Amino acid sequence: MPNLGELLELSKSIAAQAGQDLLSGLNQDHKNYFHILDYPKEIKTIADVVLEKEILQVLGPKPPLHLK
Repeated sequence: MPNLGELLELSKSIAAQAGQDLLSGLNQDHKNYFHILDYPKEIKTIADVVLEKEILQVLGPKPPLHLK
């Protein structure tokens, strides 16, 4: 299991790459926004969702091997 420093560096690297990927494909749709029902004061843009999905693909939980 990686140590905390390794996880931090991996997280920073993934976030930087996701940001670069987003910038290279940025369009007007990424400026659209919406409110979160559970947190009415929070506003999210489509760009936020794109970044979250890309980051969580790498860092998020993985299904058990027998389910793949």
